[in-house]
Amino acid sequence: MQAYDQIGKLYLEKKEYGKVLTAFQRGLAIAQQVKYQETYFSQRIETLSKGNF
Repeated sequence: MQAYDQIGKLYLEKKEYGKVLTAFQRGLAIAQQVKYQETYFSQRIETLSKGNF
């Protein structure tokens, strides 16, 4: 989960937004399974979806 967060942040620096979204979505899937930091990943995905990088 934390690895996907770091991967997403690295892709964000490279402005590869599709890969950022994929990384955060995978992080969210794990977060939902363990019931931890779901809101964090949901907010990151929502922010990206709105075009706010």
